[in-house]
Amino acid sequence: MKHIKRIAAIAIIAVMVMGLAACGSKRSNKITITNDTSWDMYYVYIAPHEDTSWGDDLLGRNTLAVGDSAEFTLPSANNNMYDICLIDEDGDGWIWGNVEIKGTERGSIQAGPYLTLSDGSSILGNIEYGYGNS
Repeated sequence: MKHIKRIAAIAIIAVMVMGLAACGSKRSNKITITNDTSWDMYYVYIAPHEDTSWGDDLLGRNTLAVGDSAEFTLPSANNNMYDICLIDEDGDGWIWGNVEIKGTERGSIQAGPYLTLSDGSSILGNIEYGYGNS
């Protein structure tokens, strides 16, 4: 009887250790965004597609100036799907919905508004004028 309890305890410990190892090895999704527009971006919001709010501005006190790049670590999301919103110097929102980001991705934003990813795919978003003005 003691032998069975000992084996059960060892099995439970082994499962717990494997679970902890799996959690520690989980990679965060990241995206590096390059601003290839003619406008400085003052705010960056990236939220899981299933969220109902944008959350905090990822730039903080920084600006994503024309020609600059910035890397952002993303919260985990179902199916790696995200919504992205950048607000420019005029208060206009550049918005892309349901963008898949796995691992580390590079994206470039251009007028249109287009978000071009590392694999060359280009996603047409929309601009909401006066988006940042309440």
